[in-house]
Amino acid sequence: MDREQEVWFAMRATYRREMKAKQLLESYGIESFVPMRYSDTVRAGRKQKRLVPAIHNLIFVRSSWQRLKEIKPKAPYLQYIIREDEQKQKKALVVPDRQMDDFIRLVQTYSENLVYVEPKPQEWRKGQRVRITDGPFQGQEGEFVRLAGIKGKSVVVSVAGVVAVAITTVPASCVEKIAEAGADARKSKKEKRIQNIR
Repeated sequence: MDREQEVWFAMRATYRREMKAKQLLESYGIESFVPMRYSDTVRAGRKQKRLVPAIHNLIFVRSSWQRLKEIKPKAPYLQYIIREDEQKQKKALVVPDRQMDDFIRLVQTYSENLVYVEPKPQEWRKGQRVRITDGPFQGQEGEFVRLAGIKGKSVVVSVAGVVAVAITTVPASCVEKIAEAGADARKSKKEKRIQNIR
């Protein structure tokens, strides 16, 4: 990784200090994103809706590694989420720009049809990769699966294995299948083998 290149880091702000971290980062001109949702609260006997963090401790930070290195001593509670790469080396988790942009666009609809779920694909019934073709979530891509406790199928959008959001009440007529990577190439090779046999 180029230490001067700006990327999206997935990070933890311990003890529910994600909003404190966001304010600190903003004071240094660093972009960050905390997934939010509306929650019902009661104040002075009146029911109100207010935005609260959807997942405590989680924050996404867009910065260069070098810039974050300079700021982190001022926020020791801000920690990288570490994952092993294909070579089994531990590295800070980076989210691709497009994936992050799609996730922000989805979450900022603040729709009641969004449900945050555990990012554990192994616990989901294997689903087809799809793209939503109509409605407020048009263009979003995810896994079309059945989840426990949710009626019907949902389109689950997962981000780097740290957060997943289920878009509920998506009719099957509003999704299209996305071919698996390499599927066309495999099909082409198979057709070529058949031609050679003939």
